[in-house]
Amino acid sequence: MRCVDLGSVIRIAPYAPYNETLPPGSSIIRSYVAVLALAVGAAACGGTTVAETEEATFAYEYVVGETITFDFTMTQGLVANIDLDATPGILGTTEVPDELDITVETTGEITYVINPADDPDSFEIAVSGIITDTSVTGRIDSEAIDDIEDLPTDFSPSTAPPNLILIVDRAGNATPRDAVPTDLFGLLANPASAANVGGIDPMSDHLGPVFPAGSLTTGASWQTEDIRDVLGSPVTTTSSNHLVGVTAADEARVATIESELSSSGFEVSLGTLLALLFGGAEDLVDGAGTGDISSQFDGSGFDLRVIGSPMTGNSTTVFDVGAGRLLSYRTISKSPAEVRLSFPDEESGETVDGLMQLTTTVDFSAKLRDDISST
Repeated sequence: MRCVDLGSVIRIAPYAPYNETLPPGSSIIRSYVAVLALAVGAAACGGTTVAETEEATFAYEYVVGETITFDFTMTQGLVANIDLDATPGILGTTEVPDELDITVETTGEITYVINPADDPDSFEIAVSGIITDTSVTGRIDSEAIDDIEDLPTDFSPSTAPPNLILIVDRAGNATPRDAVPTDLFGLLANPASAANVGGIDPMSDHLGPVFPAGSLTTGASWQTEDIRDVLGSPVTTTSSNHLVGVTAADEARVATIESELSSSGFEVSLGTLLALLFGGAEDLVDGAGTGDISSQFDGSGFDLRVIGSPMTGNSTTVFDVGAGRLLSYRTISKSPAEVRLSFPDEESGETVDGLMQLTTTVDFSAKLRDDISST
């Protein structure tokens, strides 16, 4: 007899979208059928992995003084179509390609050093990382590339390791201890980074979903929102989470959570950028975002607008319920953006219009190392 882990192929109380109405009692009937099938399978096979339906409380149980390391792999894709008849001065002397389709794969480790926070129910986590390998494939126009040195700096996904401090509570709500402003000069000098603005950054975000208060049962769904300031505009990232199931193996209770991710997108004008660059946030309140500062550029022929379309993605989390530990995490996302600009041609002096259509994709996986050190 071939034993099958039914817990991996049967979902108890199948998830239904928020706007879907199930026939009365159908989810209960499915649950009874699933439990019966699992019980029969476990009895026949004598397996150690079974699905559990009792309630469980989820929380991140970090311990002050410990160091936690995750091994990660991140694959970033950038597809760009660029329509520029001349090179704006902000990009220097770089020859701007017409098309890019590149993939950058990075491997390394992310380390969490757990320190006490002012709030006794939170932790101060020093996040750092090491890049162990980076590889590149793709093409720029018709030229194939396979070396990181072949990437133009103006159109290159970031491969820098994280270096920041997060304040994280037991539910997983995380905020940077120190404000991390958007790199405006970097955005202007590297337009390809516009597709990352307002998206998710697994290298510097806290790994794992935010859990609700109270207990959860298999099949439970909940939604969380994270609102961040992006270039003077609020961008909301929504995570719709679903507890697929909890299994018992090797005296541990391991949960699988699937999440759908989305963001609200954003649009930033030249006036807003200039206000943030030169006037500070207060000037936005005084109307700089409506053109008070950008009016200084009237007649210059220079204009800029960055439009970030909504980000979409998903993630899968494997979590040790009893230990309060994230065991593995994978997130996949797609972030489109447009950069529309007008600028004077340095040779002719005539105004040139340009359009950059950019899409970045991120596939990030992290796995907890077995050895957790403590001091």
